[in-house]
Amino acid sequence: MKKRPTKKSRTILVDGDIILYQQAFVNSKSVDWGDGIVSEWLEQDMAYAGAKEFVFWLKELVHATDILVMVTGGKNFRRDLNPNYKLNRKDREKPKLLDITIKALNENFTVISEPLLEADDLLGLYATDPKLCGGDKIICSIDKDMMTLPVQLYNWNRTEQGVIKINPLDADLRFLMQVLMGDPADGYYGIPKVGPKKAQDILNAAIEEGIPLWDAVANAYISRGLSIADAIMNARMAYILRTGDYDFHKKEVRLWNP
Repeated sequence: MKKRPTKKSRTILVDGDIILYQQAFVNSKSVDWGDGIVSEWLEQDMAYAGAKEFVFWLKELVHATDILVMVTGGKNFRRDLNPNYKLNRKDREKPKLLDITIKALNENFTVISEPLLEADDLLGLYATDPKLCGGDKIICSIDKDMMTLPVQLYNWNRTEQGVIKINPLDADLRFLMQVLMGDPADGYYGIPKVGPKKAQDILNAAIEEGIPLWDAVANAYISRGLSIADAIMNARMAYILRTGDYDFHKKEVRLWNP
């Protein structure tokens, strides 16, 4: 592992995946001239500069001293558990400028990538483990899944919010809501007809009645003809890794358990 900030610093942990794809897409244009003639304009210099400057822009916005950029590695451990996980994205054509934006991040920043892990997991691990990254840490991402982590978060699509701090209970509630609802966009499905309101009602009732939150989730699955194994599988799809959930030396993930 590379040396991480350990002194009194403010480090932004950047969701590199989103920036890579955004800058690759916005700097590519196709023009259909008719009669089957299509021209593609690839602004390589702008894609490179865009990826680089976007990260520096985030650093200035939150007055950070250090930058770590997280990028998804190769094989995804969740797909080993559930072959349908993000299967709908597998055959999508990658933007032609992706190599350029990857180069921009690698040449200008410390980029962290691990086999088996998504950028989300690396964000969660580094944000919650002071041994990996000391000082003040802020995740910079627009991904809703970051709301399931007890971290400081900056969403650059909601700059008016500034940096928000998510407490452990709120993070766990959002995680369990995701387990109840599933996430069809990621290829896993929760309890049929359970959306945000119903999921929140189930968890709020558990809090009021003093029932452990996981028991409430498991009971909801069972009452609708599903199994606890189904609930655990969805939890493993939804759960973003935190401190202690990955062995960087053995390259092993500790799977979530109730």
